[in-house]
Amino acid sequence: MSTICGLFSKKGSVNKYNTSGLFQKSGIYTHDTASIWQNEAVFLGCHLKKIVPESEYETLPYFDKESKLIITADAIIDNRDELSDLLDLKDDKNTSDSKYILEAYKKWGYNCPEYLIGDFVFVIWDDKNKELFCCRDHLAENTFYFYNSEDFFCFSTLINPIFEITGIEKKINDVYAAPFLWLPLLKSEFDNNLTIYTNIFQLHPASCMVITNNKIKKWQYWDIEKTDELKFNNDHEYEQAFMDIFSKVVRCRLRSKMKKGVMLSGGLDSGAVASVMAPELKRKGEELYTFTQIPFKGYEDWLPENKLADETEYVKSYSENFDNLKSYYLSCDGTDPIMDIDEMLDLLEQPYKAFENTNWINEIMLYSKNIGVDMLYDGQGGNATISWGKFFPYIKYLFQNRNYIRYFNEIKEYSALRNINTVKVMFRSILDLLPYKIKKEYQMYRNTYRDKSLIVPANCGFCNKKQKDEFKKYIDEYYILTGNSLEQRMKRISFNGCNHIGSLKKKLSLKYGVKRFDPTRDIRIVQFCLNLPENQYVRNGEERRFIRHAMKGIMPDKVRLNKLDRGRQGADWIQRIRPRWNLIISELNSIGENIFEKKYLDIDKIKENINKFKHSDCDRTDIPELKMLIRALIFSKFIRKNF
Repeated sequence: MSTICGLFSKKGSVNKYNTSGLFQKSGIYTHDTASIWQNEAVFLGCHLKKIVPESEYETLPYFDKESKLIITADAIIDNRDELSDLLDLKDDKNTSDSKYILEAYKKWGYNCPEYLIGDFVFVIWDDKNKELFCCRDHLAENTFYFYNSEDFFCFSTLINPIFEITGIEKKINDVYAAPFLWLPLLKSEFDNNLTIYTNIFQLHPASCMVITNNKIKKWQYWDIEKTDELKFNNDHEYEQAFMDIFSKVVRCRLRSKMKKGVMLSGGLDSGAVASVMAPELKRKGEELYTFTQIPFKGYEDWLPENKLADETEYVKSYSENFDNLKSYYLSCDGTDPIMDIDEMLDLLEQPYKAFENTNWINEIMLYSKNIGVDMLYDGQGGNATISWGKFFPYIKYLFQNRNYIRYFNEIKEYSALRNINTVKVMFRSILDLLPYKIKKEYQMYRNTYRDKSLIVPANCGFCNKKQKDEFKKYIDEYYILTGNSLEQRMKRISFNGCNHIGSLKKKLSLKYGVKRFDPTRDIRIVQFCLNLPENQYVRNGEERRFIRHAMKGIMPDKVRLNKLDRGRQGADWIQRIRPRWNLIISELNSIGENIFEKKYLDIDKIKENINKFKHSDCDRTDIPELKMLIRALIFSKFIRKNF
């Protein structure tokens, strides 16, 4: 877990650039070693944080005298056992992860990332051919930013160090800012190569890039797609195949040097992770540290029945099943997500939308660090992989694939299971099959159409009509044309959002020196789950059936068989900020004083909603106008910090 940086001078010596500033700014977070390598044309740097045992033997940047290749990398390679056979390397702690990457490059050249599994970005300078090869992992777990001009190419794990190079100016990228502000979705990246800054780019997830004196070439080495549907003889074989892969994925990071932890809720995803981790660690004589967010003392519950702000009841069942757990329930008293905004903007180096949970995520990361945890697991991506299984998208899939008998039988079984009138279920399923325009008209007629623009703080004059129409169509189609089960899974796992998730996890990991890892987003799990038949996820009216059946006898039944209660994280954020509401209103009232705020934000809309919520007397956290105000405040603070 490291930060890397570098500069390739296409014209003249690398010494004319401020590479020392680039290197120093890249090392602002905790690291164990800091080293550079340079020649006349190239500068490479690495601030190395040692997490896995093999990193003790890392030397980065590393110069291979025989091949004249120099590598700098931020990488944890998880398929070392397979690569050992292919590369004739000894898989022991003396063989570093960068050694595997370099040997893979020697053998397969530009195709080497197709053989690698893990979290990685790396850069290799080929001194013989005078070219720079850059690569980023499949789902953007590690960040890679770059600037390219006729004179030089510069890169870094972080954005701000790049601005240390003279001539690179900060300028807002309107092409990035438009969908960021206009789309209500957290996943609002139309182009995964862009950043908030005009001249700073990201290397697309699962992509490579080669830079020479006169050209730059980029390509994608992997895509998110369903390949060959898995075919086994029975359910048990599907479940066993999954558990073999899932257990291997969980085990691969348990080789870290210190304590291991998991962010544990009462749900199926983090629960599946914890249920595999605990016995594996017990075999090694180690404990599993679990961290669960609970509401602050004095929280007044406003949620409907079966929605839980406090999942302690379910989390405690793990301690009954596993005797090597050390469980921590963190209420994060005295914190709120608004007081974290300045800190989060400094950390992320860009504006953000998902603010509701930032205070307790920071609290869990800090607590993990203080008790010596260096690898913190979670199950954030599980809703789209291991625990997928929504009924109505599934029967839409059945209908579209002309499996009409199964379609009608599923409706009957779901109705009986939920004690719902079959006609009502049938009617709902028919609505999902309607064309976009008819479905929207029906929602307007029934007054069920939800105007998603209420959460949008963008200035109407900021975008042209064509862009606004494009965004509106995208939003409507996203929420109205929901897609069948396969289409929805593909949409949730898509590259859109990978940069946001990867950036948040990576930079939090750097700040606290605690590596985040989500087995449910591991490339092996993603590929396996995409290739599962749809009827493994939903059958006989039972939703999310696959993970429930696969984890039988492993996960506590109280969690595994729970089909009623669902957790609601961050349900207390409005009550948390209530004591400081007047101060927040004062900050909101100041929006519009900066010229860039006027350009990008709808000041009149902000003022109107300030008047509406002048007194913080509501508890609900799902009011779009309130979220709009906080998103506007975050963007405003970013503008004032940087321009």
